[in-house]
Amino acid sequence: MQPLHPQLLRRNQNVWVSLAALISPYFGMLTLALVGETSDSWTFRFACLPFVAALQNHLQILFHEGAHYQLVPKKRLNDIATNIFCGVPFFGLVSQYRYFHFQHHRHLKDPKLDPEVSFYEDQGYRFEPLPLEKLLKIIFLDLCGYHFFQFFFSYQLYLAREIQERRLPQISKGEWTSIAVVAIGVGILLTMPHGGRIFLWYWILPQVTFLFFFLKLQGYGEHRARSGKIDEFTSDLETGKITRFFIYPYNSDRHLTHHLYPNVPWYRLRSLGRNPEKRNYLIGKHSVLRETLLRP
Repeated sequence: MQPLHPQLLRRNQNVWVSLAALISPYFGMLTLALVGETSDSWTFRFACLPFVAALQNHLQILFHEGAHYQLVPKKRLNDIATNIFCGVPFFGLVSQYRYFHFQHHRHLKDPKLDPEVSFYEDQGYRFEPLPLEKLLKIIFLDLCGYHFFQFFFSYQLYLAREIQERRLPQISKGEWTSIAVVAIGVGILLTMPHGGRIFLWYWILPQVTFLFFFLKLQGYGEHRARSGKIDEFTSDLETGKITRFFIYPYNSDRHLTHHLYPNVPWYRLRSLGRNPEKRNYLIGKHSVLRETLLRP
């Protein structure tokens, strides 16, 4: 492999790219909400759920970027922007996720120390193909919201334990300020005509159902095992536009490249010259998900 130019490996310095990436999903969701409420069509509201969730998934990828300090060069401003746009609206804080996620990076090949592993196992997946009936049960529990709440409460217990053991600091004053800013914004929305319905249908319901399902589909393809060489069980994929919109936004299908170069921002991952796996991700006899999840 040719040596990579240092310019490709530098951290993100382009705040305007970050702002555009942060604002555009909200603009898309606002457009869907305006069309849905103007038409007053329940069919449209139901049809919107996966599309809103896909846009929320874009924000979750940026939450991950913020955890790597890749949204704004100044760390304090990075965390404020990440919390307000991508953290607090999803009931999380970037400092807490950063701690969790960096444990994953440090202990990727150690199932006992990588905290992601136990969360997958709690939901019935142990990095090996499943019988069809068990896979369908997992998908149903993802889509009905059960697995979202199971993960949410398990994650809160994990954080509480780490705080109690003094491995993770308490919520800071700055973080409480970010929480207050988002809470005020939600409060204003709820006082508007149909604000409660808009908040429920165009934020909460997609988040606990389709978004969680999309995040699980994303995770299955990122690491197909937890032992051996990293480039044998961690994926760089070349996915299509539809898959990238719903499951792998902002070049998140280049997960191996991210692990090898964690300080490179999302918009430069495709420029690093690796050879991605080129086959259907979602559908087909030899698709990535079928071979990863479904027992022959």
